[in-house]
Amino acid sequence: MEDTDNLIYFDNAASTPLFPELIDQFGELLQRHYANPGAPHSLGLTTRKELGRVSKELLELVGTAPDDSEIIWTSGGTEANNLALFGLNSFCPRPSGNSLVSTTVEHPSVFNPLRRLSQFKNSVKFVNVDRSGLIDFDHLATCLTKQTKLVSVCLVQNETGSIQDLAGVREIMNLKAPGALLHIDAVQALGKLDIPWESARVDLMSFAGHKIHGPGGVGALVIRKRRVKLTPVFEGGGQQNNLRSGSLDVPGIFMFCSAVKKLFSIKKELMQKTSLIIRKTRDGFNKLYDRRGRRLNVQFNSGEHGSPFIINVSLPAYEGAIVMRMLGERHIIIGTGSACSAESKSPSRILTSMGVSRKSAFEAIRLSFGYQNSEDEVDTFFNELQRLINEY
Repeated sequence: MEDTDNLIYFDNAASTPLFPELIDQFGELLQRHYANPGAPHSLGLTTRKELGRVSKELLELVGTAPDDSEIIWTSGGTEANNLALFGLNSFCPRPSGNSLVSTTVEHPSVFNPLRRLSQFKNSVKFVNVDRSGLIDFDHLATCLTKQTKLVSVCLVQNETGSIQDLAGVREIMNLKAPGALLHIDAVQALGKLDIPWESARVDLMSFAGHKIHGPGGVGALVIRKRRVKLTPVFEGGGQQNNLRSGSLDVPGIFMFCSAVKKLFSIKKELMQKTSLIIRKTRDGFNKLYDRRGRRLNVQFNSGEHGSPFIINVSLPAYEGAIVMRMLGERHIIIGTGSACSAESKSPSRILTSMGVSRKSAFEAIRLSFGYQNSEDEVDTFFNELQRLINEY
């Protein structure tokens, strides 16, 4: 496993390799931007000005108006989601009695904070999804009331790649909960899919650097500042308008912004490439056969209209964790679900929420693609997977 040059890496939804140019850029950034941007001297002021510039560029790239939005830099998507959920002004002075709505297929960094908030006598409702992982709009309508303060939805589900109709969500919110804020986990969407900031009137959205071929340990929460009032989750030196104290990882933020710019510059080409890769992958799963030469009845847990970067399937009679380990021994890296809950002994909450049986959930594997992957790698994957099934 030490030879990463010969590694096939299909676990990009968990984390991505850095763009090569960022590796070269990192050393220069460390040498140039070591000053604390909060310091009042000239070097600190210069750094702060540069951070303002790249932040504005990022807001423009993702389709928000810099005069109506702002970035709060965090340590990643988990912190960004937690800051959105715990930091909203209405929760902190009165942590109980609020009405919150989300879905059953949220990432743990949204699902678990909402469960925590429910312990303070907040009303937390989780909307059901269909077999493709898409929101049941009828159930959403029954969960929303005029007292609903927040709706939190993952734009692209990290295990299955299902893409939620956020404009449809907002339309129902306008009817049932016109005063509610909309938070989206856009970690798997940034630089890959269009984010409906205006059409869905999104109020808060979360990003993470290591999902976009950028650095780990850097994330962002973008807020619509005229509508959103946050209070800090933890106290410190008052950085970032006292919304998120702590000295910023300046080189990491610059690398994050460079990764976003790179992704947007190759977005059209990348979408075409991954669409071909995922089509080839679907075809490959349909051509697998068992030890007796019979066609393997693969169960697709990802809908055909989901993200072209993620596909989740269950291989009947083959446990996903064992398949993942055996492929790893052949220098092919895949996933079985969310890396954030990989130590769990339970079947995927996401899959079972979609109606997948416990047995099929344990048999699930996930392939997720990045800019570096190719159709040739898919061919190699299926050659090795078929050998593995024959030997299993």
